[in-house]
Amino acid sequence: MPVRVSIVSALVAFAATSAFGQSLDSTKALPGYYPGLEFKASDGDVLIEDGDSFWLGPHRVRLMGIDTPEPNQKCENQKTSADCQSLTMAFVKPIFNHPQLVCKAHMGKYDKPLMDGGRYLSTCFLKDTEVNKMLVRYGYAVAYTPKTSPVYIEAESDARDRKVGLHKYKFDLPIAFRAARSQSKPCIPTPK
Repeated sequence: MPVRVSIVSALVAFAATSAFGQSLDSTKALPGYYPGLEFKASDGDVLIEDGDSFWLGPHRVRLMGIDTPEPNQKCENQKTSADCQSLTMAFVKPIFNHPQLVCKAHMGKYDKPLMDGGRYLSTCFLKDTEVNKMLVRYGYAVAYTPKTSPVYIEAESDARDRKVGLHKYKFDLPIAFRAARSQSKPCIPTPK
């Protein structure tokens, strides 16, 4: 089932929601960001790996604090079954390819950028809208873990309550799906 969401209307609605939209001056080094380390669509071709990891030119980016479905992860409801990752990819593709996308790497230890598996852990923005939070708010990502991603817990709960995006379906949390796949154990379902 194709996702038919106007990205422009989604961004307008997202930014208009005062609890989730925030205006940020991209010319200032914000606390927690590595000064001067920004990645833009103009840095080169965009190659999307999955819903939370992609390349902007030579820079490999991982959206910090969120998690998206894995390949072959199923979303099911009483009426249908869908590939969770395909649903997320349809939503993120126009966002990650938008010419105004800017990603800011987070500060790690010893004044170095925060990295994970060769990826810059980053928060991305499309104009004044935080992309990481937008993906959670529209139900195409979840908070990575409650301990590491408290800022996204409320947005995830709201998406689940509104049954938007992946929350229209029953699905396993991506972190549990990966663990079960690697250990062949049953997955932990998403909270109701």
